[in-house]
Amino acid sequence: MKISHFFLLSAMLLIPQLSKAQVAGAPQTGSADAARSNIHGSIDQAKERLDEMDATLAMLEKKLADFKSENRAAAERAIADMREHRQALKQIVDTKRQASEAEWQQTKATVGAQWTAFEEAVQRWADATRQDIADQNKLFLARADVQLKSWKDVIDQLDASAKVSASDRKREIESVMATIRADLEAVKARLQAVKRSGKETRIALAKALDESRAAFDRASQAAAEALKRALN
Repeated sequence: MKISHFFLLSAMLLIPQLSKAQVAGAPQTGSADAARSNIHGSIDQAKERLDEMDATLAMLEKKLADFKSENRAAAERAIADMREHRQALKQIVDTKRQASEAEWQQTKATVGAQWTAFEEAVQRWADATRQDIADQNKLFLARADVQLKSWKDVIDQLDASAKVSASDRKREIESVMATIRADLEAVKARLQAVKRSGKETRIALAKALDESRAAFDRASQAAAEALKRALN
């Protein structure tokens, strides 16, 4: 999945736009639209994981030709496992777009399990190939870039909704958006600090990405809740 498609898919499938009549105060359909917006955060989180998987695979697959036969076989097995878990997560995202909130809550554990298994396969790849610091940093930067783009997409979604909302709802959305922007700046500062160091261990790099990912999950949920209130 390409990042450039992220916002378009979300806007078309997940966040129904308010009509002029709704902005003027006409009766709204309410519950159905609000229910869809409430699961938007879960879908954004799953898509962020999927995009990180794609960025990881794109980088690691290019490295296969560099390895000797004794390392390459193990690396290929690890990549095959990564592809399997990536495909399983993509299927969840593709089939659950219109799922109910309750269904998405049940699916969260499955999403988490696929992500954990994917990360374990990445670790096996690193062990098999004896990943050096330069490769660790390249992978970190690729993943960090994906994460930052996902943050931007969430902010763009809020901004688009604020522009078509009534004044009181607009102020609320803008307030949430300001908080998310502040959180994003903190995340950027942390990732930039790790990037400038260039000497962080694999554990430190993974921790920085985990912290950013967790912050994104909180931001996407806050955005979903704000959009739900705007639709009520």
